[in-house]
Amino acid sequence: MTDDAAQLLKANLDYVVAHKTKNFGNARYVRNIFERAVEQQANRLSSKLGISNDELSVLTREDIENAFKVNK
Repeated sequence: MTDDAAQLLKANLDYVVAHKTKNFGNARYVRNIFERAVEQQANRLSSKLGISNDELSVLTREDIENAFKVNK
């Protein structure tokens, strides 16, 4: 994960936890965000040719942003 992606993830998770309902499931929510971020990464890379191993193993700020948008 890039540094700016990690910062955005932390900020968003801090906000969600501060405004959670009594039925909020921390682990489930984080798992869903992670799975959506990986989906966003796959979408971002799908049209690209010659993808490197580094690109396949890094989540970007865009991936995290889109994961939170999809989660709403």
